[in-house]
Amino acid sequence: DSNVHLYHDGNSRLYTSSSGVNVAGNLDITGTAVIGTSIGINTTSAAYTLDLGEDPGTIRVVSENNGTAIRIGAGGNGNSDVTLLRVDGATTNHDGESNDTHYGFSTKYMGSRSGNNNSLSIFSDNQTGTPVEGVTINQDGSVGINSTNPSSRLDVDGDVKISGVVTATTFSGSGAS
Repeated sequence: DSNVHLYHDGNSRLYTSSSGVNVAGNLDITGTAVIGTSIGINTTSAAYTLDLGEDPGTIRVVSENNGTAIRIGAGGNGNSDVTLLRVDGATTNHDGESNDTHYGFSTKYMGSRSGNNNSLSIFSDNQTGTPVEGVTINQDGSVGINSTNPSSRLDVDGDVKISGVVTATTFSGSGAS
């Protein structure tokens, strides 16, 4: 049939077909695997670099010896913004087309900020699908709520409602007492 088959104990385990190479059973790789375009799990047509299909179930990543479990890099010199996590639902399908309107949340590393203001930022999408930065944590630990450049440890741009006790060593302010 112009295909090549490798057998183990009479069972075809590795064979070629017009679409590529097929493995029947487990594939254990002890070295480096180089994959050119994409990996599909539970899908026969991977649309992304790693495509887990429609119903991926649980994804578990384990790091041994307290190492880095997942590392995401943008390449280049670190001055790029990188989306670390995106949770959304599209009004159309998730085919990567630019006309998809997404609503949801994303967490981004904002490497394009100047000086020591690189940040971890949380965005939520408004009604048009445009991401709006809501919470910013600068690399010096300053936190901004509705402020992308916090000028103190906690910088809130807008009204604050506190239900509970506020304890401080000093209060200062302007306007009404």
